[in-house]
Amino acid sequence: YTKNYFLSKQTFADYYWQDASGFSATYTDEEGYGLISTYTAYSMTYICMCTGAHKSDAGKILAYNDVKNLLRWASTEYTTLKVLDSSKIFDEVPVRLSKERNYVSVIPESSIYAYLPHDTDVSSAIEQKYELSVKELDAPVKMGDVVGKVTLYYEGEEIASCNLVAKFSVERSGALAFRAALFSPQMIISVVVFAIICAVFGTLRFLALLKILKRGNSE
Repeated sequence: YTKNYFLSKQTFADYYWQDASGFSATYTDEEGYGLISTYTAYSMTYICMCTGAHKSDAGKILAYNDVKNLLRWASTEYTTLKVLDSSKIFDEVPVRLSKERNYVSVIPESSIYAYLPHDTDVSSAIEQKYELSVKELDAPVKMGDVVGKVTLYYEGEEIASCNLVAKFSVERSGALAFRAALFSPQMIISVVVFAIICAVFGTLRFLALLKILKRGNSE
């Protein structure tokens, strides 16, 4: 037994709808008829709720016809569209310290799908805005390293976002890394500081030796 006449022919066969899959129906004197039903089409499940419905002059509960029309409309007018392909290259980020490559391509972490009107022209209706979190990278770079973010908009509203990642890995060159470290600002500063310390220490020792020599001559 079910209160939802979509699901059974036993009570009122006129309401039976073989494509419906749930849920329930209600009635109160104050609120009238209510109906919650689900419907599956094209691998998508839709749900619709109707409240405050009444009967027609012919005695038909209007909620059943309204819910059926809405569910069919949703399944025919809307569909799931791919709005971003994971293979799309957005940019290239320079890579240092590698002999293999001097850049890495930037792609979405995954494809993105959105539920939109079936006639949506994705190429013109979807706006894509992206921002990189780095200006350059030092090798090694691993495929999938996050380097930014892309946000998608439909009719001015944000509908989805995902990370931008390195498309491929880039190996580090030991020789280039050593040379970079050797001539890095930190290394140059360290060398200069060491040279100053050595100069000061050498000067102090020279002055001390000179003082000793003068004392020996005076004696």
